[in-house]
Amino acid sequence: MTTAAFNPNTDWDTTDWLRETKAVRDSLRALGVVVPECLPGEAGDCGEAVWQHYASYCAILKARVELMLYANIGHQPGPPGTSITNLAVHYGENVFRQEFQANLKEWMN
Repeated sequence: MTTAAFNPNTDWDTTDWLRETKAVRDSLRALGVVVPECLPGEAGDCGEAVWQHYASYCAILKARVELMLYANIGHQPGPPGTSITNLAVHYGENVFRQEFQANLKEWMN
């Protein structure tokens, strides 16, 4: 099997892959990363499968965000709860808790 024929998520069709890949590409562009228009079907189609673009874009996005965090916030050594990872988890838990509580009130009505 060639890598172009491999589909790592059989729940997504080509439309889903393109939509999600373009969303990640848009996120990269919003952060100032230059990303060419080379997806399948675009004028600059490079020949790679859309899922390969998705994987590459996600890896670049992760690296860019980590670089921004460490460049702007630093490694934040110290007691538990002060690392970037702990801060992100704490923030995520609070957001999830607030959304869940809001939804719970709605569900109870």
